[in-house]
Amino acid sequence: MIAFVGCVLGITCLGSALSGFLLDSATSWERALLVVAAILLVVQEPISSLIGLALMLPVAANQLLSRKKPAVVL
Repeated sequence: MIAFVGCVLGITCLGSALSGFLLDSATSWERALLVVAAILLVVQEPISSLIGLALMLPVAANQLLSRKKPAVVL
């Protein structure tokens, strides 16, 4: 089950890096981090998965915090 979750996160990171969009538009350094995180998450070793997760979480947190709130139109 842990391998499955790691692969899903890795493929998500790879897709986000290639498309340039995770939660918001990704900058070039975020895309580079996502590529490295994807490789590390797909490799099924505990330490590499933890490093990959440690690279992915700051990118996701940065995009989550920098998202613009949609304007409410009445």
